[in-house]
Amino acid sequence: MIKGIWTYLAKYIIVGSSLILGVMMLRIILFTTILVFTIAGCDKQDSTQSVQEQISDEVKYNIEIPNFQGYVMNFASIKYPPVGKNKIVRLGYTTEKNNLPELTKEEKELLRKGHNMNVLFGNPDSNNDFYIEVSNSETKIVNSEVTTISGEKIQTLTEDKHAVFTINTEEGSYNLNVIFNDEINKQVSYNIAEQLVKQIVH
Repeated sequence: MIKGIWTYLAKYIIVGSSLILGVMMLRIILFTTILVFTIAGCDKQDSTQSVQEQISDEVKYNIEIPNFQGYVMNFASIKYPPVGKNKIVRLGYTTEKNNLPELTKEEKELLRKGHNMNVLFGNPDSNNDFYIEVSNSETKIVNSEVTTISGEKIQTLTEDKHAVFTINTEEGSYNLNVIFNDEINKQVSYNIAEQLVKQIVH
């Protein structure tokens, strides 16, 4: 009888140990998942913050670096004009970062000297879903229409392969170029433009 009791207790101990082990494994999995997302979020935030600081050092007008739901910043550069002081900031966004390698210091120096471009982040050869160019001068699109988005009058030009939106602000202008593909159409481009307007028009 005593042997039977010990056998009975042993079964419960084994079951209890399995449950405890299962709970511990579940906690480890949850912790690992949270850690991965936290690191990814920090990387994205650090990249944006670093680009913002570099732009502030070189460009003497206020620039908002917008964030877009479902997209990450994949490229950032400053273009220097042949004459004058109107530096143009160019930002590229995509659903996920391309795996192209970051440029070396030598490659960046060649682009700076040969193309008047200072690459701040990413690779200029990467594929992006849309680009934003920011300058401190007013921009006008030839043959554009005026569309109201989020209460603001925006210049728009929609063609077969892309849509262009220009928002002039007190600081300058934001030119959004959305490239159409299987996931991005005219309606999606207007949604992206709306997100941009809400962040830069105060």
